[in-house]
Amino acid sequence: MEKNLTDLKRFSRDGHLPHVRYWAVIFVMLAAVLLAGCAGLKSSKNAISQGTADAAPETPDNPENAMLGNLQGTVEIKTGDGKWTPVESGKTLESGQQLRTGAFSNVTLAYADGSQTYLGADAEIAIDALDARTSGARVVQLTLVIGESRHTVVGSDDSGSRYDVHTPNGDGSATGSTFTVMVLPNRFTQFWVENGAVSVDNENVSVDVIGGHTTIIHEGQPPVEPMFRITGEGRVMHIEANGDSNTSRPLAALNQDWTRQNDKITLCHATASATNPYVEITVSVQSATHGHARHPGDIIPAPAEGCPDSAFTTTSSSRSWNIAGHTFLTGSNTVVFGHPQPGDWVTFEGHLKPDGSRGIDRIVLVNQNYENQFAFIGKVESISASALTVSSREARIDEMTAIEAGLAMGDNVQVVGFVAEDGIFWAARISRIDNGGSNFRFAGILTRIGRNAWVISGINVAVDENTVFDGDFEVGNPMLVAGVITENGTWLATSMNLVSPQEYHFEFVGRLESLSPWTVSGISFDTADRTEIDDDLSVGDQVRVTGTIAIDGTWIAERIEWLDTEHETSFAFFGPVLSIDPWNVRGVSLVVDERTDIEGEITPGEMVKVSGWILDDGSWLATEIKHTGLHFGQGCFFVTSVVRSVDQERIVLADGVTLTLAQSGGLVVTGDRIQEGSVVRYQYCVDQDGEGRVRSIFALSQLYRPVQVNEASGKVVICHFPPGNPENEHTIEVGEPAVPAHLAHGDSMGACPGS
Repeated sequence: MEKNLTDLKRFSRDGHLPHVRYWAVIFVMLAAVLLAGCAGLKSSKNAISQGTADAAPETPDNPENAMLGNLQGTVEIKTGDGKWTPVESGKTLESGQQLRTGAFSNVTLAYADGSQTYLGADAEIAIDALDARTSGARVVQLTLVIGESRHTVVGSDDSGSRYDVHTPNGDGSATGSTFTVMVLPNRFTQFWVENGAVSVDNENVSVDVIGGHTTIIHEGQPPVEPMFRITGEGRVMHIEANGDSNTSRPLAALNQDWTRQNDKITLCHATASATNPYVEITVSVQSATHGHARHPGDIIPAPAEGCPDSAFTTTSSSRSWNIAGHTFLTGSNTVVFGHPQPGDWVTFEGHLKPDGSRGIDRIVLVNQNYENQFAFIGKVESISASALTVSSREARIDEMTAIEAGLAMGDNVQVVGFVAEDGIFWAARISRIDNGGSNFRFAGILTRIGRNAWVISGINVAVDENTVFDGDFEVGNPMLVAGVITENGTWLATSMNLVSPQEYHFEFVGRLESLSPWTVSGISFDTADRTEIDDDLSVGDQVRVTGTIAIDGTWIAERIEWLDTEHETSFAFFGPVLSIDPWNVRGVSLVVDERTDIEGEITPGEMVKVSGWILDDGSWLATEIKHTGLHFGQGCFFVTSVVRSVDQERIVLADGVTLTLAQSGGLVVTGDRIQEGSVVRYQYCVDQDGEGRVRSIFALSQLYRPVQVNEASGKVVICHFPPGNPENEHTIEVGEPAVPAHLAHGDSMGACPGS
């Protein structure tokens, strides 16, 4: 961490999962942990919940039972005959039973003493022993086979109480703690501790991981010394590679010797599902050539032995990533999902190394860079093989443009796409806006097929003779469904297709039914700190909701906007300001008058987001112009450290950061009293101009005081008592991140007596 973050100025403003099961499982864990923990996730419930449930699940009366609650997606238990059977919320489990989740699914297990286990998507867990009594020795013993689990353990006064999580690579034991475990079979297990302490052991070596720390257990190795955690989200500013890398997403290899039967071909379509990384489908050669050949990971044609059940890409090179103006170094365990590029928004999980540098463990693409994207609604005025003109604006089309069947002159349509460097608008999707109902589009897992209705990620979708099915589908397939919400509230599908890894988004229009929780047209969803919400929305308004779908099935809104029913046409796009008098953004001339809301001071050359109406004469009236990133800046992250010194004016941390208590904007201090030796977790944010400051600091625990540092080496001096041989105490020097673990083992601060 740079020495004085509050004084630094940063840079100015500015597919998808590898398919092997256990690489995708890491993405599952991150979506749940990082998005919920670092992005300010705000949850919803009621109606059909596509958000994270914030209501506490019901606890069982019997201490030998665990009750399932907040279930979303596909959750199954293993029966006595070895078959997996679907279950619903309210089902109770007991010792000896196994539970697993499917793609875009999650569930919470509640125990009688109030402890809980959250199981993320594509995960499997076994209950080895269970007696969660509220008095006496509580026993909860679990085995996490694969995936991610989050544990909230209620403290117990009985010294015989246990809460153990076994994994293929090592075990953890806790009392009165909150922690997360992620298992990557045949590779490693990782523990993240939010608060309390977890004893982690393997190969006869044990380490104590306290709040704000993490450890990794590699297959056949002891756990590494605990390290300070760094978590957060932000914009990728720069990526620098050192050496060769094969992390790029490969396009499908085009084999000119395809076997064609009736002008069709069988291929393996890549999905973002960990359990179903490929779906074997038969499509037209034209569809394979112009569509699937550009899907990252599709295999054309399908191998004779069938589609593989796993695939992955990795890298042996080192890279430095600049996220929100800070440098993070990759290592041999770093996994990157979604192929993020500079300008994209990512979440990350990392650690502070003993030398003070920042290592990064996981990087997950949340949103691609919006600064070349556009969307507008208007009337189709002309159609050709290469372009459509919609409300006087030409949008180029090619074989990759998804165009709703049956579009005709005069139709009201929504056009979504990107603006090329030469200013040309290229359409990615053109869909009809049906005035008789509300449009929707979302991705999910097909869980039931009926004659007149299908269920996709818990949403009942009606089908009729007009629904277009692009392929033969089976339960468990990842689906992309589009349609209209009719006046009676029915979600009627107009098209069904397999989803590609880039398409895990949702968009729909409907009546706002509740602001807390957010519910539109019977569907509730989550918001985050980065969610843009129009002012003065009220129940009964017609709104458009767009967002992303996390790997555990959670819907997280990116934008909730009032639907302008007075004006049939509208637009929104990003671009550089070319001129202000007259206004021109990315080559588009704009009408700017008293109806235009301009947020902040904007000068030529800056990137802005513009939204507005298309007037009857074809001119574009800007109703809002604002800086890109004005809402959430370049990013925020949380860092764990130890207080080296504190006075009435400043707090000096062990990682070199100095916090000024009277800093501009104020510093929020919470938790226990901060003093020398306090373990703290602080939040550092970078605004859209690259200005960074610490916004808050929280005291996690008190370990020791004072800190004795060797000025020559920069390391902390401690008296070390070797496990199993405490009489052989001796003075050693360790890096600051290793101090808490040593103290937890019984070591003491400062040199040993007599040395």
